[in-house]
Amino acid sequence: MHGTVLILDDDAGVLDLTALYLKSKGFSTLACTSAASASQKFEEASGNVAILVADVTLSDSSGVETALRLKALQPCAQEFSLYPDTLLTTGPTVTWISSTACPPVP
Repeated sequence: MHGTVLILDDDAGVLDLTALYLKSKGFSTLACTSAASASQKFEEASGNVAILVADVTLSDSSGVETALRLKALQPCAQEFSLYPDTLLTTGPTVTWISSTACPPVP
């Protein structure tokens, strides 16, 4: 296994396809359709989420807002974006947070 990816998308088709692809590449996945469930699963994973892939536009929040909340739980997480000029500040983007260098959350 390459690590755990938390996938956040309110489109079930995109969510399933993304999870299927990442599993085929050796990743474990946690699939979430809401920001609330992503936050809950992130906390339950106790620092074992290596990457967050989040849709920017969600029905209950935004991927950027969710990423910022999760980063507050793991301040040492690094921020990445498919669009380098955005880095958690503006959209549209897919946000990634790598927490592999972080110590486990107590």
